[in-house]
Amino acid sequence: MKNMFNKNLGIAIIVTFLVSCGSENSQNIERSDYVIQNAVIYDGTGGSPFIGSVSIKDGLIDQIGEITVDSNAIIYDAKGLALSPGFIDPHSHHDSKLMKQPASLSMLAQGITTIV
Repeated sequence: MKNMFNKNLGIAIIVTFLVSCGSENSQNIERSDYVIQNAVIYDGTGGSPFIGSVSIKDGLIDQIGEITVDSNAIIYDAKGLALSPGFIDPHSHHDSKLMKQPASLSMLAQGITTIV
């Protein structure tokens, strides 16, 4: 149970980080470069997952696959956890709750970054 909690927490942190990179408030924050290494990457194309890294530069995904890491980058070791694009929830009743809690942590913990 603890291992499952750690996996979910790790995924939630990664998704929360990626979502926060695009918020309007982040424009005033000095950005660093990040690299997530040793992740099982599901790139959203329908192809087979692969082990690799993702670099994030200036708040955007810069490279996927084998990456030469910049010495100034902040490095996260995914330790084999899955990394994928955010999921879309096409049927949700969270719209009224988003006004009170825009980050909706329960949704982000599930990997959902967009609701319709």
